Amino acid sequence: MALKRNENKESQIDVSKMERTFNNMGYMFKDLTEYCEDFIRFSETSKGPVLEIGAAFGFVSLQVADKGVKIWANDLDSRHLDFLEKKATKAQREFITTVACRFPDESNFPAEFFSAIFSSNVFHFLRGEEITQGIKKMFSWIKPGGKVYITAGTPYAYHWQEFIPIFEEKIKKGLPWPGQIEDFSIFKHNKRLSELPHFFHFFSPQILESAFKKFGFIPEKSGYCSRKNWPKDLRFDGRETAGLVARKPLYSTSSLHKKA
Repeated sequence: MALKRNENKESQIDVSKMERTFNNMGYMFKDLTEYCEDFIRFSETSKGPVLEIGAAFGFVSLQVADKGVKIWANDLDSRHLDFLEKKATKAQREFITTVACRFPDESNFPAEFFSAIFSSNVFHFLRGEEITQGIKKMFSWIKPGGKVYITAGTPYAYHWQEFIPIFEEKIKKGLPWPGQIEDFSIFKHNKRLSELPHFFHFFSPQILESAFKKFGFIPEKSGYCSRKNWPKDLRFDGRETAGLVARKPLYSTSSLHKKA
């Protein structure tokens, strides 16, 4: 199956806006999705610190710190966080706390501590059971009324297009976590496999909504993000990224996620 991809010649990304991670977990992109922009705006009005999971080199965390908001920047690779701390100005460093650990199994934060949590391009490296664990933990960490902002990869990208019919067929069958794949031999258009782990997990906005609703979050916004500024071998038909904003209800206990 081959869908028509976007061919806007004016949308060629500047290579300076695309940084390959040290640990072969893809890239950190500097083109902000609407979900990232929403997180930054919400952070300015929130009470208490916010958290970024998978901060990489800190592009988003540094912008939040610029607003005078305390942010905890988490990443699997301490080298990324070292880079973040070196890049931060003295003023920014006052608002940044770095935490190197693997989400979700190694991550432990105080209950009802964060006003907002942002995670971009992390979920598609996690298996279903890890996502379940991670959502439960986020529900515990976030304050009542706080929000999570999530973006994750979809198969609707040029380099993943061979998985589209498989993904859609699994959704029709109602299979759990239909986006998980370990057999990368099907991908004929992907020239970047050496820069990725040998597992990937694709999402749709509906899958993200369902997963977060199951553990007590109230979805407020979801949809696809067009990544028109991505390189030609990545962008496709305007559905390259799935996004979600979800809110924790205004009550003081975490009973819902404990019962699940």
